[in-house]
Amino acid sequence: MKAGSVQLYPVPGNQTLTCNIQQCPNFVGAPLPPDPGAHRGTPLQFRQVRTLLNIPATSYIQFSVRRFGSQGTTGKTMIIVLMGVTGSGKTTVGKLLADELGWKYYDADDFHSPANIEKMKRGIPLDDVDRKPWLESLRDLIRNRLERAENGVIACSALKASYRNYLLVNDEVRLIYLKGDYELIHKRLSDRSSHYMNPKLLDSQFDLLEEPKGHLAIDVSSSPAEIVKNIREHLGL
Repeated sequence: MKAGSVQLYPVPGNQTLTCNIQQCPNFVGAPLPPDPGAHRGTPLQFRQVRTLLNIPATSYIQFSVRRFGSQGTTGKTMIIVLMGVTGSGKTTVGKLLADELGWKYYDADDFHSPANIEKMKRGIPLDDVDRKPWLESLRDLIRNRLERAENGVIACSALKASYRNYLLVNDEVRLIYLKGDYELIHKRLSDRSSHYMNPKLLDSQFDLLEEPKGHLAIDVSSSPAEIVKNIREHLGL
């Protein structure tokens, strides 16, 4: 019997149970090899799968669980990065998108150090030295999600091309640019008081912004629901 994989249905929670079968002539009941993207099955699960698929005892079984129905047309794991200047609606759109897909949502602002947050509250722009550990934390998050085959939505300014290149580790990470003009964004920032970003930093954000090419750009003057609809259609979700 050749090594391979099969998919078993159904699994509670709108998920697919993938059973990877590896030929292992010396198998004598040893534990599965470690895999951060796998979920170890119980002995009962192993017996049921062996019986159902007629898997010999010389093979070990590795389970991994993935959601299905919201992984796009490719069926691969996907991390969506929503980029744009502060006030472009990344958080609102990101939470709505993640909620519709049943994916985990992350706000990149939560990964800033206390020192960075204090600088932004005081209206002091961050430099690349300030952003380096922040970007490293975000890239670690993305890699961890991909290794575990877990989809996610991340709201992140990612204003410079170098920042985006650092985060787009492979083609499973998809970038969406929430684009808005200065007047609209300035009005939004002036109307809100719950965020630590000082509206005075907006000029520096637009100065730093390097608009991405080859990625979907959506006008943020549309409603959040319409923006989410456009993203889902573009990504086949």
